[in-house]
Amino acid sequence: MRRPAPLALLLAVALLAPLTGCQRDTATIGEAGNPVVLVLSPAHGTADSAARLERELSRRAGIVVDIRVAASAEDAVAMAGTPHVDGGVLSLFEYLLAHQRFGVEARLQLLRGDEARSHRGVLVVREDAPARTLADLAGARVAYVDRASTTGYLLPAHALADAGVTVSPTFAGSHDAALAAVRDGRVVAAATYARAMPPPGTRVLATTGELPNEPVFFAPHLAAATRERLVAALVELAGEPDGRALLGELADATGVIAVTDALYAPVDGVLAATARELEDLVPGAWRLTHQQRAATSDLGAL
Repeated sequence: MRRPAPLALLLAVALLAPLTGCQRDTATIGEAGNPVVLVLSPAHGTADSAARLERELSRRAGIVVDIRVAASAEDAVAMAGTPHVDGGVLSLFEYLLAHQRFGVEARLQLLRGDEARSHRGVLVVREDAPARTLADLAGARVAYVDRASTTGYLLPAHALADAGVTVSPTFAGSHDAALAAVRDGRVVAAATYARAMPPPGTRVLATTGELPNEPVFFAPHLAAATRERLVAALVELAGEPDGRALLGELADATGVIAVTDALYAPVDGVLAATARELEDLVPGAWRLTHQQRAATSDLGAL
């Protein structure tokens, strides 16, 4: 049996639940006054990039699109469960939660680098750090990203647990902030995703696992014709240099490819098992996985 969703997520769903009783004409979604609403997780866009993507998709698909960047992972997942949101891009773990609870469906997958369809998690340390193995992190301060991040939390926490290594965890709030903390010496290691080259001033201590890239998903209530318009618009956008540059602002994406939910079925079980064990992985994990926002004051100015 799966562990219940984090309390913060349940609260967010409860707060948005009243919206599900509001009437919305699904037949006119995409028309003026009833736009297609897409949600991006905080890791997948800024207000500026969302506005530009919104304009591009509206123009190319010939429909009205409204793109919103969620304030938190909990908000992103909860928004995906309301009839007022029609799709979006979340982190892999956020998407899996939304798929499990609300039935959202994958339609495209983000590509990165040279059309890579998967990404690896890594733990990085400073170039001059004495640590050479996971065992050398015992008792050390490790910066994670947030509790819904696969490469920034779930995979590294699981890797450390498998190695029998107990660390002192803290959440930085973003990959960049976690890397800044390790470069500045405020933590010994940081969890993040693998890049073509390690970030300046750091080196990879260990690889923590590999997972498929996250999808572009749609809600079951969105008409198939409208979905196909958006899919065609995204594929067209990804085929142009300016479009790829814009997609690059969404978690370093370089393109998209058609997929179905079947691609994510195996990893769904893996992440569910990992999440079930989180309270045993690192000291204080229960508190970290159940609070609305992890405090970063102990890290100093990030």
